[in-house]
Amino acid sequence: MIKKVAILLTCFNRKDTTLRCLKQLFAQQKSAEMDVFLCDDGSSDGTYEAVSSAYPKVHVFRGTGNLFWNRGMLASWEKARETKDYDAYIWLNDDTFLNDDALRELIYCSGLCNDECIICGAFCSENGDFSYGGRRNDDTAIIPNGTMQDVYWLNGNCVLVSRAVVLKIGLLDYMFQHHLGDFDYGLRAREAGIKVLTTRKYLGVCTPNTVRNNRARKDGLTIAARFKRLYSPMGDNPFVQFRYKFRHFGIKEAIKIFVALHVNNVLSDKQYAKKIASK
Repeated sequence: MIKKVAILLTCFNRKDTTLRCLKQLFAQQKSAEMDVFLCDDGSSDGTYEAVSSAYPKVHVFRGTGNLFWNRGMLASWEKARETKDYDAYIWLNDDTFLNDDALRELIYCSGLCNDECIICGAFCSENGDFSYGGRRNDDTAIIPNGTMQDVYWLNGNCVLVSRAVVLKIGLLDYMFQHHLGDFDYGLRAREAGIKVLTTRKYLGVCTPNTVRNNRARKDGLTIAARFKRLYSPMGDNPFVQFRYKFRHFGIKEAIKIFVALHVNNVLSDKQYAKKIASK
């Protein structure tokens, strides 16, 4: 039974968003003892001071300024583990706004699988359409239907990881700086025989990011600039991708992605567009 939970967040320079997230979090219906750990990864907009003032019980601490999402969440997780032996840990993005029964739903769903699984929260946009949550192997969204459904691709916006899961597969992998850490964790869990399930209903609102990230290749740049971005935390580092693909999909897929990322960034914008159009 989950009685003590640690909420894990990381943030960077969106003070108002972070404060709104925390406001919704502290408005939750009582479901378990809750401690909050927030890694402020180098914000210059006063986030650290504002959170410390408004929510003195939050364990807010400063990151290095170069952690980004995965390593920032990992830092919060490690801080929580140093503080207390929690029954469960909940990842929460600071742009995710919870309904007042969200934590209760997460904990209830976890109880249905004897607290030995991962629960992935489902979220919608302001108009009620699916925005973030679990996805199937073919990348289709898993729309809540009143029952828990199997998840292949784990999205990290709001995820409950029970103590039993942590003891079996550990924490997020430091290898990942910004993205892929949540996907990797979900796949590691599945490979260890741990169920990854979605919530029965939407837990709140998270506006979908409509800006195309272009992690793997960005048009309009010189070759040097493209490769600099490719190897940056906001890019798609080929060596990290190689290890990720090799871990979960084998050497063939690892070599394929490693070569493709380099070739695609050598091609001119015109050549790349022609390549994509020919597929």
